[in-house]
Amino acid sequence: MLRMSLFARQLHQLPQNELGGRRYSEELDDALSVICDICDVIHDADLVDFVVSGFGQDAWPVDVRTDLAVVLGQIPDAISAIKHDEPFDLDFFEQGVERYLKFLPCENRYTIQCTSLTDWLPNPPDGEMSKSDVKDLILGLAKQFVDIAEKVCPKLAVEPLFLGWTTQLRRLQ
Repeated sequence: MLRMSLFARQLHQLPQNELGGRRYSEELDDALSVICDICDVIHDADLVDFVVSGFGQDAWPVDVRTDLAVVLGQIPDAISAIKHDEPFDLDFFEQGVERYLKFLPCENRYTIQCTSLTDWLPNPPDGEMSKSDVKDLILGLAKQFVDIAEKVCPKLAVEPLFLGWTTQLRRLQ
């Protein structure tokens, strides 16, 4: 069915000068600002692969810089929806991927519908996963990302906006 994970090579802390030294504003930035910067650092250092598979394709054409950041930004809403047995979407809308996953609750399961806006067609176009497997998949991806961020760029991982995001995820579990 659907799989999403991060595959890390040898992780190491990067020198501070490679992290840009950006200052964040609570008025102009949000957690996604920090997430995007962490994804940029991880991508530029070529330390991690973001791997998504399912619906007939073993490796979706996704990357760390854009696609991972986009998905991570959607995780709090997805976890909240799972907690309340509500439908939700995960959108992979970057050019070249352009896929949308719609999660529809039904008892203790989710039906997942995959829609493509490219020539690629999902086969099959839908599938099912248990509610707990969907939650584990999404939270597992977030946890992998936080663990990697703490190892590779610990100063960004303690930015208040990022810590707010991780705290929000813990509260939703």
